[in-house]
Amino acid sequence: CLLLRKLADGRRGNRFLVGLAMDAREGLMIIPDLILARDAAIGLTAGLLAGLVHFSSLWWNTRLLMSKRAGKTVLLQLARFAVAAGTLAILAWFGAVALLAGTLGFLLARQLLLQRFGESR
Repeated sequence: CLLLRKLADGRRGNRFLVGLAMDAREGLMIIPDLILARDAAIGLTAGLLAGLVHFSSLWWNTRLLMSKRAGKTVLLQLARFAVAAGTLAILAWFGAVALLAGTLGFLLARQLLLQRFGESR
């Protein structure tokens, strides 16, 4: 019988189901749609928080610039960019869905702050 023969590659031992592939992994099987929804929720939340920090600190940055504190202005600007780039880099590690949702959250935070405080003219 085909299923009862020994493995041809030289390994020892009797194998009852030689050639039968095991498709399923052990453990909980998660629906792929739930994984995408989880990644989108993580991305949207992280992007929204990073956007709020980024665009809220822009107000502080302009105040420092007007008070002619160049050192603090540059440090705050670098910190703003580091938070934004770091958040998006971490979301890219989660995947494209998380990155796109994070970018959407980032832009949504900008829109919310513009509605709250108005556009500067």
